Amino acid sequence: MGGYLEVEEAAKLIGEGQCVALPTETVYGLACNALNGPALAHLFSIKGRPANNPVICHVSSPEMAFRYGKANALAQRLMDQYWPGPLTILLEHEGRIPTAVTAGSDLCGFRMPDHELALKVIELCDVPLAIPSANKSGKTSPVTPAMVLSQLEGEIPGVVDGGQCSIGLESTVVRLEEEEIIILRPGIIDQKTLEADGFRVRDAIREASAAAAGNSEGSVRSEQAGSLQKGGADQTSVAIATAQPAPLAAPGLLPIHYQPDVDLYLVEASLTDALNPGFPHASYETISVLNLDSHPITLSHLLPRRLCENAVLRHRKESAAAVRQLYLDLYELSRNSDALVVIAGDSVTEAMLDRLRRAATGVYRDGKWQFRRSLEA
Repeated sequence: MGGYLEVEEAAKLIGEGQCVALPTETVYGLACNALNGPALAHLFSIKGRPANNPVICHVSSPEMAFRYGKANALAQRLMDQYWPGPLTILLEHEGRIPTAVTAGSDLCGFRMPDHELALKVIELCDVPLAIPSANKSGKTSPVTPAMVLSQLEGEIPGVVDGGQCSIGLESTVVRLEEEEIIILRPGIIDQKTLEADGFRVRDAIREASAAAAGNSEGSVRSEQAGSLQKGGADQTSVAIATAQPAPLAAPGLLPIHYQPDVDLYLVEASLTDALNPGFPHASYETISVLNLDSHPITLSHLLPRRLCENAVLRHRKESAAAVRQLYLDLYELSRNSDALVVIAGDSVTEAMLDRLRRAATGVYRDGKWQFRRSLEA
């Protein structure tokens, strides 16, 4: 088990109640029939996914979405503008969608992927497919078949090979309130894009982050997703809030998520003061550095000489390439290192920063390090 599948074979397996990995333009997903309770239970078991974390129903047309979700004019406008594409729209549903998909909410997320192979499988199945990312819960989302098999080989029949994902970051998730769009999870379709196309928009993540910053100095996560608190002078780890058992508003909002297999340290600052003091150099033998800034850096400025000798430096100076390559870079760089440092410079989008903050063991900003006490979600 765990090889490559043709489209027809994948659709047949899904029809039999199995889970297979499919490519989309965003990330590879683990797909099953969204109306099949046992198949959904198997999907959640494979991923180790918390029951309070909803999954998105992927459809082959707006008509399929409205077969299961309540139609409304604003949703139709969004579908006309952005589907197929990386936009998930939460719609009210009338109970035909299993509780496992919605985590008990009266809203269900629908998306029409912009990928020929995924659409063909959905069309052959003729039902919505639940397709969360094809990885273990909390880990880095896969953007190549090899990344899928590195985590799920032996647990699924296989993966449809669509090459590397063209976008490489999960979809934007929005909720609708009358004529207003509420962004719950950022993606490449951002507030500026939506407003430029004539929509009224609020960004719930940004609003919650601003409120948290106003109420608690040093917070670097929104209340929806936990927070990294300031550490003491000894730089020991401090507590981080964990997800509550109540249903999450959308996928991707767990406080600890998207993590590579090694500790990730996020630098949200200029490098004039490098990583000192406080970076735990002594804990690692090898470190990789991902520079997401248009300006080059030198490892000797960033790391002690002992670590520079075997360090790997990768530079993504253009934003489009930085987005598409982010998860693949995290995967590749973490395979040969004990830790990973990511420089969040001017190549980083808001959606990328959201993912990196959730993946981070520690965050460096304002001349200080802030660390998590535990990496357990």
